[in-house]
Amino acid sequence: MTDLKLNAKWKPDCQEKQDYDGTIIGISTRYYSDFHAYPMLILCHKDEDYKVLDKAEFSGETESDVKRKVEVWAQKRMDQVVTVLSRHFTFSDS
Repeated sequence: MTDLKLNAKWKPDCQEKQDYDGTIIGISTRYYSDFHAYPMLILCHKDEDYKVLDKAEFSGETESDVKRKVEVWAQKRMDQVVTVLSRHFTFSDS
């Protein structure tokens, strides 16, 4: 995976400061009106490109039912990511 490039950019901030910001891990979900959703845990790299780390498919009787399932799945993935990262990093408030 050494060919992956960080998706971060320098951007002007207030008072002539510069910020170097980007996203490394994210959740991307497609919801369809037939009560189906396809969430993915993604590793972001380059410009708008990503690698899929995990994905799922959910259906339900209502929109809220499907969205609840996606939210539970996404929270579990976040918990897993935090567990893995905490083995290598110490978390602190910004």
